[in-house]
Amino acid sequence: MADKSEKNKLRLPPGLSPAEEGEWWQQHREYWDQFDESEWEVHEPGPEGTNVRLPYMRLPVELIDAIYKFALARDVSTLQLIQTWLEERLEAERKSDKRSRKPKH
Repeated sequence: MADKSEKNKLRLPPGLSPAEEGEWWQQHREYWDQFDESEWEVHEPGPEGTNVRLPYMRLPVELIDAIYKFALARDVSTLQLIQTWLEERLEAERKSDKRSRKPKH
């Protein structure tokens, strides 16, 4: 027979959108005290003078849900995935821009 603590262990259904996850938490308040803080992602503030900005973007729900699913499949946060994709795209654009500026002989 399963241990009682194992039976009541927090298990979020896989593949939830951010909106669905929020709704799940609202419907399962009994789990709020069981959340293991050691599994939280902690982001320490950067050193004074770090040149970082937090952009505010409004995106369609369908786009955020799709990004969330990609991030979940890659076991990274949504923000990490977005940053990686932006960095990759920016690098590709820079390379493309350099090629187009080379003088043709």
